[in-house]
Amino acid sequence: MGQMTYGILYGEELSEESQLGDLREEWEKENYKRCEHRGHEDTIPAYCYIGFFVAVGASGLESLPSLEACSLLKAQDKYAAAVESAKQRWMSFAFWAISKGVPCGDGQLWLIETEVA
Repeated sequence: MGQMTYGILYGEELSEESQLGDLREEWEKENYKRCEHRGHEDTIPAYCYIGFFVAVGASGLESLPSLEACSLLKAQDKYAAAVESAKQRWMSFAFWAISKGVPCGDGQLWLIETEVA
């Protein structure tokens, strides 16, 4: 197991019935854009998310801002450009998924635990 940290992800929580997770690899091949599929099956309840990171802690992931402690009110301004970018990528993914016949929600911000190393 690698280094665990927190990240802000724009996307949606996957239900057991959702087919979005199955589309991730196809999306990445067709669009050359990374789409995150994170979760912990060994927790109760199990949870899984799909979407695009806004910021990630522990010096995070390439090309994303590092998630740093700040008030939630300041976070809106601090990560505004990254949130907008993630929303745009989510909208592209959502329209693409719908074109494949897979329902997709509007997306929202999630604070999730993720592995970075």
